[in-house]
Amino acid sequence: MRPQLNAGTLAGLAPMGDIDTRPLQPAPETVSDRGPGRPYRLALAPIWQSVSIYDGADVFLEQFSGITRAQGALLAATWCQSEVCNGGFHQFFQNPTGILAPEAADGFDFLELSPVARIVRRAVEMFGDPYPREQAERDRILRGLDLPGNSRKDWDPFTILDQEFYSIAGTKAFGVSADMFVRAHNELFFRSSGTVG
Repeated sequence: MRPQLNAGTLAGLAPMGDIDTRPLQPAPETVSDRGPGRPYRLALAPIWQSVSIYDGADVFLEQFSGITRAQGALLAATWCQSEVCNGGFHQFFQNPTGILAPEAADGFDFLELSPVARIVRRAVEMFGDPYPREQAERDRILRGLDLPGNSRKDWDPFTILDQEFYSIAGTKAFGVSADMFVRAHNELFFRSSGTVG
């Protein structure tokens, strides 16, 4: 099913900053027949290194505001999916990537993966309001959330959410969904060759 372009998606075209950070539209042969993940990775390539998750909340929020809404949605959802599929929500929140958890939930909504967004929000809610951007504060809260037990399924408070997430947004499923969205809304992620950046 082709995602529908809606008002929220159209707002994704506007850069949050003053510069259009979308890359030029790649040639069709660059994108086709490369398996899941190629189109969305091409969309992320120019901004992947330009938003730091390692230098604290102020730096992250400033840099994140300098990319388009569509790029931000895809970047945050991609970081979240990668971390959760590698080591669960516990790893996602414990690592620097946890800084962008609220943006990841919004990103999954933007990419029309609302069931995933709801799972991410349930995990984020465990940290209270306001969400702790700083890694040390998340670590402190995580220690309080951990349950007694020796095996991960005993002590990890995110085990059920991890399983729900994997069933919907596992590595291949996310790649297929993200690619489908990027292809359907190409103008949100790529500039035509006649567009001035």
